[in-house]
Formats: sequence, C-alpha cells, structure tokens
Amino acid sequence: PVQQWTLALVFIPPGQRNSYWRETIQLCGVWENFFKNTHQRTHTGEKLFSCEQCGKSFCRLNYLKRHFLLHTGEKSHYCDECGKEFTHSERLKILKRIHSGEKPYQYRHCERTFTSSGDCGKHERNLKVHKNVHTKETIYHCETLNAMKQFQYYNKEFSSSYIQKLHQIIYSGEKTHTHTGEKPFSCEQCDKTFVTAGDLKLHQRVHTGEKPFSCEQCDKTFVTAGELKLHQRVHTGEKPFSCDQCGKAFSQLGNLKCHFRVHTGEKPYHCDECGKDFAISGHLKLHKRIHSGEKPYQCRHCEKTFSSSSARNSHERKHSGVRPYRCEECGKTFGHLGTFTVHRNIHTKETIYPCEQCGKIFSTSASLRYHKRIHTGEKPYHCDECGKDFARSGTLTIHKRIHSGEKPYQCRHCEKTFTSLVERNNHERTHTGVRPYRCEECGKTFVYLANLKVHRNIHTKETIYPCDQCGKIFSRYTSLWRHKGIHTGEKPNK
Repeated sequence: PVQQWTLALVFIPPGQRNSYWRETIQLCGVWENFFKNTHQRTHTGEKLFSCEQCGKSFCRLNYLKRHFLLHTGEKSHYCDECGKEFTHSERLKILKRIHSGEKPYQYRHCERTFTSSGDCGKHERNLKVHKNVHTKETIYHCETLNAMKQFQYYNKEFSSSYIQKLHQIIYSGEKTHTHTGEKPFSCEQCDKTFVTAGDLKLHQRVHTGEKPFSCEQCDKTFVTAGELKLHQRVHTGEKPFSCDQCGKAFSQLGNLKCHFRVHTGEKPYHCDECGKDFAISGHLKLHKRIHSGEKPYQCRHCEKTFSSSSARNSHERKHSGVRPYRCEECGKTFGHLGTFTVHRNIHTKETIYPCEQCGKIFSTSASLRYHKRIHTGEKPYHCDECGKDFARSGTLTIHKRIHSGEKPYQCRHCEKTFTSLVERNNHERTHTGVRPYRCEECGKTFVYLANLKVHRNIHTKETIYPCDQCGKIFSRYTSLWRHKGIHTGEKPNK
C-alpha cells in the first residue's frame, strides 16, 4: 500500500488525488494514524519541533525547516526578470505570475482571478469579514479584555478570528493595546521586534529605503499599498469620511476620529511633566520633546536640528529655495503651507480676526495675539545679555545675533551675510533686479516695501521715516533713531 501511495503522487491526475488518498489511508493503518495525529495537533496546540536559535516551535517538521531559512538568510530561488531572491520556490512562482500577468485562480462566486490560491482565499475571507459588519454574525470576543474589566476597551469584539488572534498577541505598552507581549519577529539592524512577519517586512523598508508602490500621477513612491491608496485621494479629492456634526469631510478615518474630539472636547493623552492634555498622541510626543530638549531631525544642509520632521522639511526650503505652494488668485508662491493658508484669506476674506481696540483686521488668531501686545505693552521675551524685552520670540532670536555676531543667512549671489532671512532676501533683489512692490497711484515699482511707503507720501503728503537696514517704517524720527540701536548695538537713550 505504501508503494501504491507513492506512485499515486506521480501518475494520478490532480482532480482524483483526494479520493485516492482517502482510499489509500483506509488501506494502511500506519498512514491513517500519521495523518490523524498530525491533524490533531491543530486542536491540541502541541508543537514538537522547536527552533534552537529563537525558541519558536512548530507542529510540523517542514514548517521548522522553512522557518530556519529566516535565520540563515539563504535565498536559493532567483528571479531572472527583476533579480529578487526568495527562500521558498512557491514565492518565486507567484512573483513570475506577477511579471507574466497570469492569474490562474478564480473565485468561485465571481469572475475575479488571482495569482495565488492564498490571495483567492484572502478575498473570500475579506468578503465574509465585511458581511459580518452588517449582519453582526460570527463575532469574536477578546477573552483577556473580558477578564480585565478596568481596561478601556472592555468586551472588545472582532469580526474575524484572525484579527482576534493578532489582537491577543500584542501587549499594551505605551502605544499598543493587547496582552501576551509576544513579538517573535526581530529586526537584525535595530533589534526592534514585531508581532507578525508582515510587520517586520514593512519595517525593514525603513532601512533599505525600498518604496515599491508608485503614484502614476506625480511619481511619488510609498512603502505600502495602503499609503499609496490614501495619497491618491490628494489627486482625486475623495474624502469618504464626513463628520455628522459639522459636515467636514476627511480622506482618512483616523483624521475623522481625531477631528471628532473637537466637538467632544476629549483629550486622552496626558503629559506627566506639566499636566497638559492633547487630543492626538502625535502632538503629545512632539510636546514631550520640549521638556526633554530632544531634536532628532537635523537639516541636511546645515547643523540645525528640529523636534519634528515637518519643521526640518520647512527649514530646508530656505536652503533649496523651493516654494511648492502657489496662490491661484495672484500667482504668489510660498515655502510653507501655513503662510499660504494665511495669504489665501486676503482673497477669500474668510476667518478674519479684528482687534477690539483699534479695529485692525488679521487673518490668524496668532497675528491678532501678537498685535494686542502693542496695546497692552506686554513683552514676554527677555534678552539675558542686555536686559531688553520683546513682544515676539522671533524678534528676540534675531536680536541675540547682535551680541553673538552670528549671521547665518548668506546671499546666494555674493559672500555677504545677514542676521535675518528678510534682510538677505531684500539684499538679493539688488542682484536679481526684482521690484515686487508697485504703487497703485502711478505704477512705479520698488525693490523694498519701505521705499514704496516713502514714495506713497508724495501722493498722500504724509511724512514717514524708514530704517535703511531692515525696512521698518516709523512715523517719528526719534522712534527711528532708537530703533537703529538694535542694528548697531548702541543704546541711544543713555
């Protein structure tokens, strides 16, 4: 019977093998016990074969052999078309079908085809899981959470057993929220551990820089297909998630959940240092760097460091001169989204902030807040060198460079350096010949805003005094005289 079974694998057609196996197993008691015992391990959880390197155990020997290739790094199966290597021949077969476009597996309830039986099965499971959302059938409960009644997500439910199992593997550290703590997949480069092999594979792209998913419209690349799908909504304008309270729409469900806290006032993320609460975990993470002084993101053009990647990217545009945000109304370009948004309010007249004391209008609440200090006289930023106070932190930073002699902004056309970006930009117009300021009365153009304001006095008959170093305008000569001490370092009032 054993010889007959061996020949059956070679000569029996694939469609008849299952019935032949059943007949052969019934004839041979040894094989019947072998298959029965192997199958029963799926119920008992018995795993006889253990990996000597990481301790992970398996119910079958061939599973252990396949797992061991992860430690040895052996990849003996090579793709001639793209050069990619695999530990298993089956993975290579699937990749070759991707190149050829072959999809031999068709789902029995629709006409959709797949490159592998696994993808076909996944499609069927996804349909079942999705139906459970509507029917509420086959709900899987987390047993650990049922025991932990004090846990925030007590009696958590899942629509598939697979997601339930994954949920119960992960432990609630600072960021994750489940229970056993098991993370068997480790990154060899940074020692970070993961719950699933798929998570490890995605993480490794951080080290390799691999971004296999490309946007056809802008050529931007992404690590995962999910990130690409979310990005494509930038081009399509699709925002499928809307707030039922205010109607605002979002491209991602996570953004909608964060937005909803605006209405509820919920701020679940708490800073232990100062007691401040936050609605978004990312904001708390950035806030903590204020206390720790951590600035992990360094400019790739200079030695300046930043607490967030977005701040670093915004800063680097000062070096590159890239201004990606363009106003469709007037054609003006901007290096930062924030300044572009503020500028648009000039045209749309939306969200304006008036000063109650003088009636002046501002496009942002921050600008109004700074302006009010003119009326209150508040100057919360103090220079330790000379004792001078300032209404804005940025003004204090520029002032400190007078004491240090620092001039970090160099002209891109000559070797002259400046203490502020505004001074550098004003100077560069002497090289480029750009005259962005135009008089509406007579059409004359000017390099500096201060010169335009002085020129306007010809039409208005007013008298103003501009600073020839920074362009600031004063209505009195004495105010200009005091102001010049900022640039010279002198104290004219003494």
